[in-house]
Amino acid sequence: MNARAFGAYLRESRKQKKLSIRKVERLSGVSNAYISQIETGNRGIPSPEVLRKIAEPLGITYEELLEKAGYVDAPPSDSTDLEDIFRNMTVTFKGRELNDHQKHSMLSCVKTLIEMSEEES
Repeated sequence: MNARAFGAYLRESRKQKKLSIRKVERLSGVSNAYISQIETGNRGIPSPEVLRKIAEPLGITYEELLEKAGYVDAPPSDSTDLEDIFRNMTVTFKGRELNDHQKHSMLSCVKTLIEMSEEES
C-alpha cells in the first residue's frame, strides 16, 4: 500500500469512529499536524512506534496497521472477494492508479459479465 492509500485508510478509519484529528492527537500523543500529513500521504508511511500510538484510538489492532503499512506480510488467504479488491486496495492499469469512479465502473462491468454468464448457464 502506498502512502496516499494508507493515509486514506487511516482517515476513513478515524471518520468511522467519528473522531477529529485533535481527538486522536489527545488520545495518542501524536501531533494533529503529523496525523494530517499521514492522512494526506504527504508524510509517507509512519514508523511502527507511531502506528502503535494511533492504533487503539482508531480501533484498529497494531498488527493490522503493521500489515496495512507493509511492515509485515498479510496472512495467506484462500481467496479475496473481488469487491474488496476494488474497494480497499490500490488498483492500477498500465502503471496508473485508478480513481474510485474508475474502480466502481470496472466492478460494474465485472458484475454485468458474471450475471450474463449465469443467465447463459
